[in-house]
Amino acid sequence: MIRWIESYCVTAVDVVNETLSGLTPTEIIILTTVSLISYFFVVDTLKEWWKIGPKILVFRFITKTFLRNKVQQENEKLYKSIYEKYL
Repeated sequence: MIRWIESYCVTAVDVVNETLSGLTPTEIIILTTVSLISYFFVVDTLKEWWKIGPKILVFRFITKTFLRNKVQQENEKLYKSIYEKYL
């Protein structure tokens, strides 16, 4: 197990070194900063979603999608009726 972890770490370091080899130190700092900000934003967002609850989120997504389709259908019907009536 320890050898597997060591080989994984060596492989990860090699990949990172190859990826960052063409960048300047300033670009590496900017990339790292942006990556950390993005990571913390995603983690905070997921924490907030988890507080709400996965079941509620799925329910909201399904109802929002269903309602959006229904509203769009009603708008099309209304548009057709108004178009026929006034033109």
